[in-house]
Amino acid sequence: MKINALIARKPDRFTASPCTVEKIIRLTDVDYDFFSKHLLNYFPFIEENKHLMYCEGDVRHCILVVGENRPDGILVESEGYNYARYAAFVPDAQGLLLLDNLPLDMRMALEAAPQIVEYLLEEMGAPGEHIFSLSDLMERFDIDLKHDIAAQDIVGHALGKRPEIANTEFGDALVITYREPEQAMGPEVGLQ
Repeated sequence: MKINALIARKPDRFTASPCTVEKIIRLTDVDYDFFSKHLLNYFPFIEENKHLMYCEGDVRHCILVVGENRPDGILVESEGYNYARYAAFVPDAQGLLLLDNLPLDMRMALEAAPQIVEYLLEEMGAPGEHIFSLSDLMERFDIDLKHDIAAQDIVGHALGKRPEIANTEFGDALVITYREPEQAMGPEVGLQ
């Protein structure tokens, strides 16, 4: 996985501020690139939205500026000015926006998928076919794996990324074919 990040040398701490995104400003990629390199310039979109940017207690109310095809974004709190007086780089802002726009049940499935996978792996001790009740999983994780096809896809995808899982199938139950981790790795290469 590759991400863009601001890296500090020998930081003794990071202090984050709680922020509320009041509005999302979408720029063309060219405009976003220019903005990201000239944060102290005057920008009309900041002037037009400066009434949305202020600090209330310890919460900063901001706009989030993103480019059409840029993964990252810039959080801006202008404090009444027409430039980015306070700004923060937000890695993968587009991914955050995508998650925020997903229906609640899909967000819950995405958040629960790693715990579901770990639970299932712990339950499967020996290689072979294992059958799990969808009702039991629903009760344990509060995710409707019986009727919600999107949740099934999310959990199935998470399981499929594990080398020890040979196959998953949703039906009346979740059927998983589990193999020994050594089998999952394939034959060793270069050893005689």
